[in-house]
Amino acid sequence: KPPKKCPACGTPTVKPEGGVWTICPHRTGCPGQNWQHVKHFVSKGAMDIEGLGEKQAAVFLDQGLITDVADIYDLTEERLVEVDRFGETSARNLVASIDASRARPFKRVLYALGLPGVGYVTAEALADYFGSIDALHEADPEKIVEVDGVGPIMAEQIAESLGDDATWALVEKLREKGLRLEADPSEQRVTG
Repeated sequence: KPPKKCPACGTPTVKPEGGVWTICPHRTGCPGQNWQHVKHFVSKGAMDIEGLGEKQAAVFLDQGLITDVADIYDLTEERLVEVDRFGETSARNLVASIDASRARPFKRVLYALGLPGVGYVTAEALADYFGSIDALHEADPEKIVEVDGVGPIMAEQIAESLGDDATWALVEKLREKGLRLEADPSEQRVTG
């Protein structure tokens, strides 16, 4: 039986209409979901930040080095060497990997955001169709559903997620950190 309250933050759980899973609706404030988001964000198919795995993510969150994925871009070698079991070489390599991730294409940044229901293929289709996070943000579900592989429920979830103040604040923080929130025409798949 699904729990009545989230085991990580105590928020009453919900089962979204048409959804399969019971979830914690406290997406941006739940420590469990935050940790899962950091793990997803840094993973190979997303931002591919080598040297920042689930153990490091947990330590960085626990110690307050980061509070969300955008804070990863503020990590410095000096701060990292203060973390237990983090040497100078590891710190230097991690900072270099973080810096390199700023060049990832928009479709990978969109996938890394972890919008509900948006996997890699859907993120790529959305990036090709809309070309930027701003165009996707401005689109209503009727426009989003025109993207291959996106049904009405997912279109509603995408619009709702990007319309959420906390999610959009994170997007703006990522923009300030220099992440690519617009597709380069050379990266777009040829469709048709």
